[in-house]
Amino acid sequence: MPLVIYKMDDQLIVAKDACPHRGVPLSLGKNDGQGVVCRYHGLRFGSEGKCNRIPAHPQHKISDRFHLRTYASVEKYGLIWCSLTAAQNAEPTIPRVPFWDDAEYQQLVCPKTNIQRFAGRQIEGFMM
Repeated sequence: MPLVIYKMDDQLIVAKDACPHRGVPLSLGKNDGQGVVCRYHGLRFGSEGKCNRIPAHPQHKISDRFHLRTYASVEKYGLIWCSLTAAQNAEPTIPRVPFWDDAEYQQLVCPKTNIQRFAGRQIEGFMM
């Protein structure tokens, strides 16, 4: 499932990459500092994936149906990890990398690539 990732202050937000209004990929939009803005109708999604602006109806109360489905996520070891099954406010279970902060070891972060496989297979491919 394609995801969109953005930051609000120190909060990392990972959500399905589709505007709940018309399904346009939010990754085509931009982060204006107050959230990720959908390129199609300008809806903006801020903290916790909540819609905080509908330009066509600025005076209306925003329905919960316009909020994004977000996923538990954490930034660690130079990567962003998320869980599609854990509660949004939970921290995903990630592998422990015991020597990551040890200066005696070299830290490797794989370059961005999409090989349509799970993270373990991607890391294995870059370590060979």
